[in-house]
Amino acid sequence: MVAGCSSSGRDFARPQSGSLILGGTSPADAVAAFGEPARQRQEPCDPNFGDNFDSLQPRPAALRRAALKGELERLTYSFTRATLVVLPDQATARIRLLDLAFWKDKLVYYHYSSSFQQDATDFDEAKARKFVRGRTTTSDVLNQLGTPGGQAIYPYIAHPNMRAYFYQYATVGPRKGQVTLKHLELLFNANDRLEQSYLVSEIKDGEG
Repeated sequence: MVAGCSSSGRDFARPQSGSLILGGTSPADAVAAFGEPARQRQEPCDPNFGDNFDSLQPRPAALRRAALKGELERLTYSFTRATLVVLPDQATARIRLLDLAFWKDKLVYYHYSSSFQQDATDFDEAKARKFVRGRTTTSDVLNQLGTPGGQAIYPYIAHPNMRAYFYQYATVGPRKGQVTLKHLELLFNANDRLEQSYLVSEIKDGEG
C-alpha cells in the first residue's frame, strides 16, 4: 500500500542520441540543454584520484585518468523519487543521474543512468562477464547490452586513441538499507577490441 511519494532534485530526460559529443560539447552547451546542474566542481586530472567504485574494487590502470596538470570540470544532474509504503521501514527510491566531465571546455566523459521503469539502464552482468579481452568488439557489446549510458576518451581515460563504454544501474529499497548497484566500464583500443573491463556489483539485503 502506497502512503506517498517524495522527490529530490529537478527531473530531466535522457540525452538524445548525438546530443553529447565527445571532444565537442562545452559546459555552456550542456547548461543550455539541461539547465543548471545540481552540482558543479573541479577535479584533478590525476590517475590516483579515486571514487566510490574504487573503494569497492580498484580500477585497472588503463581505466584511470591520464596524468596531466590541470583540472577536469564536472557537472552532475540528479533526480530521485522515493515511494513510501505503509509497512514499517519500507520505501523504494528511483534515481536518474547524468554526470559530465570537461577538459579545456570540451566533453571527455558523460554517463547517464536511471532506475525508473520507463528508461531503466539495467544490464545483464552475466553477459558482461563473458566478454573476452582482445576479442570482444564494440558491436558485440552493443548486441549484448544495448546502447551504453556513457562514454569517455582521453584524458578521462589514460590512453589516447582509446574509448570507454559505461553501463550502470542502482536502486534503493524497498527494505531499509537495501541497495542494488551494478557498474560496468569497458575499454576499447584503436583496433576496436576490448582492452580492459571493470565490473562492480553490490547487493545489500537491508534489514527486516
